[in-house]
Amino acid sequence: MPFKYMGLSLGANLKRLSTWKPIIKKIRTRLGMWKGRVLSMAGRVCLLKSVLSSLSLYYMFIFLMPKGVARLITTIHRRILWASVSTERKVCKAVWHVIIGGKNKGGLGIGLFVGKNKAMLFKRL
Repeated sequence: MPFKYMGLSLGANLKRLSTWKPIIKKIRTRLGMWKGRVLSMAGRVCLLKSVLSSLSLYYMFIFLMPKGVARLITTIHRRILWASVSTERKVCKAVWHVIIGGKNKGGLGIGLFVGKNKAMLFKRL
C-alpha cells in the first residue's frame, strides 16, 4: 500500500491528472453545490478566494501543478462564480481574464493558478 501525504501518493507521477484527483475532489467538496445557491455574487467571490488560498495554495507551494489540472480547477471556479453550481453551465457576464485581474484593473483579484503556482515554487528557492 503506497504512503499518502495530503491525499497524494508519494512517488506518484505528478504530471498525471489521476494523481491530482484527491485534491480536485477536496476543492469540489469545499465548493459544495448548496453554498453557491445561497450566496450572493460577492459571497461566491469570497468563497472562491478562501478555498483558493487555503487548499490550492498549499499544494502549489509544494508541487508543480500541470496546466490541465489548473484548467480543471479554473473551470470549477468559473462555474461556481457564474452558475452557483459546479456542474451547471451558464453564460458568463464578463470576460474571464478581466475577472481574474487585479482590483485596480477592474477585476475581482482571483488570479491565475499557473502564475500563482510558479510564484510559490520560486519562493521556496
